[in-house]
Amino acid sequence: MWRRAQVLKPKTLLEPSAGTGNLLLHVDPTVDVTAVEIDPALVSVLQSFDPKLAEIVVGDFLDDDVFPRGIRFDLGLSNPPYEDNRDVKFMLKLLDCCEVILVNVRSAVLHRTGCYSGLWTKLEAWGLGLRYLGICVGRPNYGGPTGPMDDYNVLEIGPIDKSFTGRPVVEWIRKP
Repeated sequence: MWRRAQVLKPKTLLEPSAGTGNLLLHVDPTVDVTAVEIDPALVSVLQSFDPKLAEIVVGDFLDDDVFPRGIRFDLGLSNPPYEDNRDVKFMLKLLDCCEVILVNVRSAVLHRTGCYSGLWTKLEAWGLGLRYLGICVGRPNYGGPTGPMDDYNVLEIGPIDKSFTGRPVVEWIRKP
């Protein structure tokens, strides 16, 4: 994911479900990073990052009292939680505060059915679309050996302007 993020050259970055910060390990030190984490026990891990994160917010990203709308970032980078369709809610709020988002999501998002059909309808109405698709070869090791065996993809969603060819860049991502 970060390899794709480097192509975008963000100056500001938001990670709304930072956890232990795995997605932030390769962030360019010149990027101002804001991390949001709901679990106070993981904040100490984020506080130990070098270079230091610009800001660490403790709480639920979806709670407007914890993370108010209107704050803008160049890039949102996330492996959102999936329980209770929170992935859709995270993507929509990320798009509300970020110019472009890179998210690691279940392949089901691409099918545009069920809870995901409304997501794509909103994106199209907002002039946003899929600009990059990273197809993960081999399931990432999320949740350990007993974690969900689902297929994942990295999506870049952002503005679709006149220069867009109509087809996203597609890349096969192999697990190291």
